[in-house]
Amino acid sequence: MSLLELTGDGMGWPGWWEWLAAVAPVIASTMVAVGIVPAGITIRSGYTTARLSRWWGQAQWALDASFSPIPEKQKAGLRLLRVLAAQKWLGAGELRVLEAAVERPLADAARAIAARATAAPTAAAPSIVEPPHEVAVEAAWLKVSLDLRLNQVTPAWIKEMAGEEP
Repeated sequence: MSLLELTGDGMGWPGWWEWLAAVAPVIASTMVAVGIVPAGITIRSGYTTARLSRWWGQAQWALDASFSPIPEKQKAGLRLLRVLAAQKWLGAGELRVLEAAVERPLADAARAIAARATAAPTAAAPSIVEPPHEVAVEAAWLKVSLDLRLNQVTPAWIKEMAGEEP
């Protein structure tokens, strides 16, 4: 290869290294973009995973508490589940997991309401409608919140129990 071939054609045309110097910023920018995009995706994925992991740890405690035989612990668990259900980034799957916590307290409340409705009042014990149990009220609040997020219709008696207009 001659010196003329390496330096250009001898008529003022640039050599290959001048073309390379001219396109080097474009090549470098492209390489940076190719490296930054996957890094950004990885960082975002790690953040999302950490957030979901923290949320799930709290949800597990709250679900365990909501099934506790101690009413105060049940109430605290249901209240925490209502706070956790308010996270805007939750999907329908996570919200449906939280629905499991309201089934038993609301079923117990429905049975109690039905029993009171069918019991005949006596002269010794007048018919008094007792307020729902605090655990059932917390479960009703959670059910109303979940139904709102899941675009489901909440039964009127649950809204009443939660203190809302049916």
